[in-house]
Amino acid sequence: MSRTPSTTIDTPAKRAGLEPNRNPCRGAGIAGSRGGVTLGDRRRAEGPGAWVAKTALNGTRLEERLGTADDEGSGPDAFSDSQGVTRALARARERPSAIEAQQAESRPGDPTVATAILNRRKGLGIRAPAADTEDPTERRGRPPTVSPAPSTIDRLLNDLRAALDAAVEVHRRQLPGHIPIEIEIGTRAIPDATDARRQIPADADVRSIVEAAFGADRHGDFGRLVLLPAATGARFSQIAKATVADVQVQAGRIMVPPAQKGRTTRAKPKVAVPMGDEVLERPRPALVGRKGHEPLLERWRHEQVGPADRRPVSRGARTAAAEMTRPWKTAVATAGVPEDTGPYALRHSSIAWALRANVPVRIVAARHDTSTAMIERPHSAYVLDATEDLARRALVPLAPSAPAKLRSVSCS
Repeated sequence: MSRTPSTTIDTPAKRAGLEPNRNPCRGAGIAGSRGGVTLGDRRRAEGPGAWVAKTALNGTRLEERLGTADDEGSGPDAFSDSQGVTRALARARERPSAIEAQQAESRPGDPTVATAILNRRKGLGIRAPAADTEDPTERRGRPPTVSPAPSTIDRLLNDLRAALDAAVEVHRRQLPGHIPIEIEIGTRAIPDATDARRQIPADADVRSIVEAAFGADRHGDFGRLVLLPAATGARFSQIAKATVADVQVQAGRIMVPPAQKGRTTRAKPKVAVPMGDEVLERPRPALVGRKGHEPLLERWRHEQVGPADRRPVSRGARTAAAEMTRPWKTAVATAGVPEDTGPYALRHSSIAWALRANVPVRIVAARHDTSTAMIERPHSAYVLDATEDLARRALVPLAPSAPAKLRSVSCS
């Protein structure tokens, strides 16, 4: 690993001019940027100095003596600056586990990555692996004591993969090169595990859910929270960021904020989605007397005043999709649709409506802030129906046409 030589301690002559100090004189960093691994020299009043390696990880520093520097009067076991770099790097590869143990001892109540994973596995009834060297594909093949849904396992694997990839990016210089492929193999999605999310309710069922949602809340807050995703196909994270100014009544449209997905650093523009007059009429009460930058969708915040009594205190923006769980179940039961119908079905039905109207797949994907592959995978049947209609218009008659029969017409 390349290293910029220090102008202070890389030769015995330079170190000879240092003042005695308990704190080692810091040399150039040899791994990582700010913090990372640093090789230093601790001066004594008499005799040769000592090489000291400092390792910094997640705000915690670990310092240890490596050995005697090759200064004047040093013994045969002394070593040079370049040898000190090699030893410091070797020690640094062993330090992350020691630093995590030190953090756990200093803050025993704080969870670590290891304890968080173990606690999550215990909650799912999945026993811990027998060894760290175990093949991840074999580990995933063991049956758990409980049976979480395949889509739940895929969602957890997706979150775990994102966290591990972020950690590998931060600590890439200390980790072996095979770690990324181990993560990719160990967190592969279960085939067809997302079938449960491909719910496409009938048009009448969507209308029933919307009406039931407005009936479940006299303020109309939950009704608007269901209406807008049904009309736009937006995710909760998108529609929750919509502001009052995003509803453009005169233009007959709503500007849907982009999803925060991927690692792109470019700001994505909002997507204009046309709305019918009957849809734009429903959010009007949420626009009256409000400023354009205020969140469009709000709800009442309540405080507990008794064992079963709550009173509204203030209004605030929607922040978590879990806020839909309880009122959604009530609306689904009132509408009389299957009880396993989830809010994401509104997005799928919006995509299906567009495909049935022969809107090109590329435009449907752009309006719903996704890729054409994600449109074609769960909605392939509608894509085929649309292409069949287009192909039927282009049919060329190949059979010979029969000659037209003429009939006589008398002129009087």
